[in-house]
Amino acid sequence: MNDIIREFPLLETQRTSLTEITPIHQTDLFNLFTDSRVTEFFPVIKFKEIKDILPVIRLFAENFEKNTAIRWGIRLKEADELIGTIGYSGYKAGHRSSLVYALKPAYWGKGIMSEVISAVVKFGFQHLQVNRIEAETLPGNIGSEKILLKSGFRFEGLLREWMHWNGADYDVNMYSILKKEFPDQII
Repeated sequence: MNDIIREFPLLETQRTSLTEITPIHQTDLFNLFTDSRVTEFFPVIKFKEIKDILPVIRLFAENFEKNTAIRWGIRLKEADELIGTIGYSGYKAGHRSSLVYALKPAYWGKGIMSEVISAVVKFGFQHLQVNRIEAETLPGNIGSEKILLKSGFRFEGLLREWMHWNGADYDVNMYSILKKEFPDQII
């Protein structure tokens, strides 16, 4: 990211706390990323055991240390359990970043992800100093597309065979929001 961000930033919304993901969260992440409803439109490594999540947690920490990405765990303020993750998978100062997120199905349709996206987008524009934040969805992921539109993102189009994952090519829908489109009173 930049020299201003030396310690992992903790964010809060009305109902959630966004926290650093550590090995104590491995069971929460295992449960999240092995739920077929979560991963239906989100290609991930197939995890067989809880310990298989540890390299992913280490990768999150390494990427933050290298200033290339950041991933928060999402938890409700009154709980310790992570109910999801959100962050930026890539970052280029002054230009753009890619938003990624996942949430346990028990929390879908409650406005939690929209609330969290708003805080993370604000952080991206203020502290990462990006001008553009992108989000990609696989075609058919209607829930994610609705959240992005509700959060101020615009649909830009279908990118044919844009993503290559595990030997297969996938079409993706591209959404974005520019700093000048984000409400001034929030920044």
